[in-house]
Amino acid sequence: MVHLHDVPGFLRRYFPTFICAFLLACFSCALTAVVVVDGHFASVTEQANYTVVLVMIASFVLCIGNMLVVRGHPWGVWVVVALLVANLLALFVSYGSRSSNLLFLVITVLSLAGLYVLNSQRQREMRSRLVAIRKSRNKLFKAMRAAKVRARSRACR
Repeated sequence: MVHLHDVPGFLRRYFPTFICAFLLACFSCALTAVVVVDGHFASVTEQANYTVVLVMIASFVLCIGNMLVVRGHPWGVWVVVALLVANLLALFVSYGSRSSNLLFLVITVLSLAGLYVLNSQRQREMRSRLVAIRKSRNKLFKAMRAAKVRARSRACR
C-alpha cells in the first residue's frame, strides 16, 4: 500500500512514463484524425467538424482507458493499446499519393513509441502498484462498512 508520505516518491518514479504514454497517444490520435479526415473526406467542405468530432471521441476513449489504469484496473491499458493500434491501421488505410510521407512517419513513430512506453518495465510496475493500492483501498472500505454496521447494531440494542 502506498502511504501518504510515499505519494511524492510514487509520482516521481511513475508519473513521467504515465504522462509520456498519454501525450504520445494524444498526439498520435490528433494527427491520425487529421490525416484520415483529409484522406477520406477531401470533397466535404466541413472537414474541420469531422476532425474535431473524431479527436473528441478518441480523447474520450483515451481518458477512459487511462482512468481505468489509474483506478487500479490493469485491463484499462488494453483500451489505450487498442486505440494506438487503431491509429496505425487507420493511418495505413489512408495512405495515398497525395499524403505527406513525413507526417505518416511522425504518426507511425508516435504510435509505436506510445506502445513501447506502455510495454516498459516501469509502466508495468506502476500498474501492479496501482492494483495493490486498489485492493488495499477495497479492504479498508470493507472494514469501514463492517465497523459502521457493528456500530449501528450496538446502537439499536
